[in-house]
Amino acid sequence: MSVDPHSNLKSNNTPKLSCKDIWKVFGNGALDFLNESKTTPKASELISAGLIGAVRNVSLEISEVRSSSLWDFLAVESQPWSVA
Repeated sequence: MSVDPHSNLKSNNTPKLSCKDIWKVFGNGALDFLNESKTTPKASELISAGLIGAVRNVSLEISEVRSSSLWDFLAVESQPWSVA
């Protein structure tokens, strides 16, 4: 068991959700460019190819989430709040 320093929840080390090496690249030929790359492309290489790297090589693991916390987060994040 491990403890997240930002939470009072204990979690095991087995992720409930795991996403590794996520990319979202915009532009003509983006998929071909990524498939042909032998190494992780640099931002300058994407720009030279006329592509926009919106998400580059992101990984995420979630070990444990209380469903009420997730729904609270989604509800707050989707509200068009403004601060005066």
